[in-house]
Amino acid sequence: GLGKTTLVAEAARKAAYTGTCALLGRCQEDLSASYAPFAEALHHYVTHASEEALRAHVAAHGGELAKMVPALGQRLGELPEPTSTDPDTERYLLFGAVVGLLVQASSAQAVVLVLDDLQWSDKPSLQLLRYVVANAESARVLVVGTFRDSELSVSHPLTEVLGALRRAAGVHRGELKGVDELGGTMRLGEY
Repeated sequence: GLGKTTLVAEAARKAAYTGTCALLGRCQEDLSASYAPFAEALHHYVTHASEEALRAHVAAHGGELAKMVPALGQRLGELPEPTSTDPDTERYLLFGAVVGLLVQASSAQAVVLVLDDLQWSDKPSLQLLRYVVANAESARVLVVGTFRDSELSVSHPLTEVLGALRRAAGVHRGELKGVDELGGTMRLGEY
């Protein structure tokens, strides 16, 4: 590969050293569990956040997030039952709980949310990504998504999401090229 995962992981590590909350979620080629990259990233926050911050989140959003991040219930014990209604309303409440957690986390420190290998993401995760970008714009949250455009077709769900995100305020797309594509070579010790 081009080193995109290494690059964003190192950038997230450096951000964490400066006091930024760095959250990493990865998509897996052979694993299409709904919301997997968000579950992984938010699990890290939930396991390290203060109990007070988690209780404030539950007071505002109930137990909705526990479906995606079971560590919330493990940290706090008994939680309110998630709202059971039609699937669209349940998804809306879950998405609101995710944004609520990111907004709350960003009130204490800036947040970098890295979602890696989005070309392998499931459609619900991509819908959540669109929702987060559209609804967390007032928060100090930087969302970094990586993907291999060589694996995208016109009908790939990420293609539609990228088109929608292109129109969103504050969204920028960068392209990483391999060293050979730039006409150079890299040897150990060169930067």
